[in-house]
Amino acid sequence: MGLTRSLQTAWLTETVRLYEIKNGRCHDTQENRQAIERGPTLEARLAIRATALAEKLAFNTKANLIAAQARWALSGLLLMGLLGGISAAVSALGSGQHPVNLLVALLTLLGLHFVTLILWLISLSVETAGPPGLGKLWLAITRKLNKQADNHLLVQGLTSALSRAGALKPTLGVISHAIWTGLMAAVILTLLVLLSARQYQFQWETTLLGSGVFLHFTHLLGWVPSLLGFSTPDPSIIASSIGSPSPLSNAGVTWSSWLIGCVLVYGFFPRLILLLICMRWAQRNIRLTPIDTTLPGYINLHSTLMPESRVIGIDHPAAQPASQARPVTAATTFNTAEPYAILGLELTADTPWPPIPMGKTGNDLGRIDSREQRQHALQTLKAYGPGQVVAVCDASQTPDRGTLHFLNQLSTPGTKLYVVAQASQPDNNRERIWREQIANLPADSVHISSNLQTLFGATATPPHHAN
Repeated sequence: MGLTRSLQTAWLTETVRLYEIKNGRCHDTQENRQAIERGPTLEARLAIRATALAEKLAFNTKANLIAAQARWALSGLLLMGLLGGISAAVSALGSGQHPVNLLVALLTLLGLHFVTLILWLISLSVETAGPPGLGKLWLAITRKLNKQADNHLLVQGLTSALSRAGALKPTLGVISHAIWTGLMAAVILTLLVLLSARQYQFQWETTLLGSGVFLHFTHLLGWVPSLLGFSTPDPSIIASSIGSPSPLSNAGVTWSSWLIGCVLVYGFFPRLILLLICMRWAQRNIRLTPIDTTLPGYINLHSTLMPESRVIGIDHPAAQPASQARPVTAATTFNTAEPYAILGLELTADTPWPPIPMGKTGNDLGRIDSREQRQHALQTLKAYGPGQVVAVCDASQTPDRGTLHFLNQLSTPGTKLYVVAQASQPDNNRERIWREQIANLPADSVHISSNLQTLFGATATPPHHAN
């Protein structure tokens, strides 16, 4: 699997972001200077900076190793697919000593293929990377081969970049359909070899179904293959093949052509077509791989990489009149009996969630970490329309412009926003910064609380304190 330049850049940029979130900001004076000199936009400067840091951190070499391991994993799965196709064809036809049950042969050759294909088509309409299958198996193997800290971050960065570009699902689709295409090709070639080297007899076996069912079923499946030149058994051959092999001289040849045509049309062609579609889909989205500058790790670089721009509301918000500040605790006005929604904004992984039992009036929007999740939360709130929204934030992190903008979006007319700025670490002075900036949000319906217990009482789960 080759990587385009845009995907390689987005991959390394995302990996550097994850690395700095985990390990702290790198020494980047020289890299920032290069980015400012060469990049016309913030996105370009972030990419240039990350590319230079990736070289310093040896991420390029590790990325090439991961790409090679991914190709080896794909080669192994392709080989397993070829062997599986050969095994399925041999199992469907048998040794030739007994007649081939056509229904069992079709189920053996196309049954699992149809099931996985339907699951994949269903997955297109849901918010997942795809159903458990060969694509996710390939991804799991790649992750298994890269458990080391930096390598794990690189794999995470790649999947995150693909997902943000909308290319993860088609990429996994390429893997899955490529393996299935190889499997079906192996089935067809094996059928051709076995049917050419051995004499097989075919029959329909049934206890409950009448001959008319097999007549219509055979003609229905054989209609499309017949357009491509494959033979379809006539009624006399079908009738004579029910319960025992047909005595007609051309029955074996006709049934062989019909079986190969069905596997080709309903097995090989769909997978090949979907493979080409997913390849085109993935390539188109990869070329448009974006860099979301509002993500944590990017927003705090804005003032550094864009020195001529004005950053509003990050570390030093403009002073406002005292009348506009709202250092009000939410405990006296929040009512759990009224409908409300609750979300966690960029909380640490060890913060318990949800913090309270939801009950009948509560709507848990979960943890919000990405831009997509923020948009989904806003859409849900617009449709749900609760009168109260609770945003639980980690006061140990410095609030950035993206976070403050999102909090302001939550505070819509007719909605009371309760911001719980709790510190995951005791005695953290950033809680004061949070409270000051939240109090200065340009919205009248913002209420502040320093902890969950003040807002919810004894039912709230206290924050986890790191050692």
